[in-house]
Amino acid sequence: MSEHPQPPATSPAAEHTRTGNRIPLWVALAGMIVALILGGVIIASILQPLVNLVFPGEAEPPLPEGVLELQHVEDSRLADEEWLYATTLAPCDLARFYVEAGSTCSLSPGACLEEEPSVSGVGETIGTCQGTHEEVLASYSWRVEITSNIGQYPTIFRLYLFKERQ
Repeated sequence: MSEHPQPPATSPAAEHTRTGNRIPLWVALAGMIVALILGGVIIASILQPLVNLVFPGEAEPPLPEGVLELQHVEDSRLADEEWLYATTLAPCDLARFYVEAGSTCSLSPGACLEEEPSVSGVGETIGTCQGTHEEVLASYSWRVEITSNIGQYPTIFRLYLFKERQ
């Protein structure tokens, strides 16, 4: 009689460890895709603040077209930067420009009430406008002091820039 070798008897526990519990391939791929999407959302939410921190944007307060820069002082004692400009705009038109740019302006009593404001002299203060620009980590604000002038440039204004780190 020939003997047929019989496979060794295995217990159910041994059978389980040999085959293991396998996760279907599609479940693993779906899990990886969900993890990538979640990682992308998290990175996208922190990327802009990190970019602002490493490469802070240049502060650019609004300026009307055609201004003439007369003076620029970095690290002014009153602000981070300070400029003196002249413009062909009338003082009240300059104030309107800054209001349209999102600033709040306080004008001298009686200034800009009439169609043609009566300016009594050179260097008369017409008003002050203030505005802000908000970014995630680096915001800035500005203040503009508007004064009257005569000649080719009827308005002179001083712009103060205040940089704020959060």
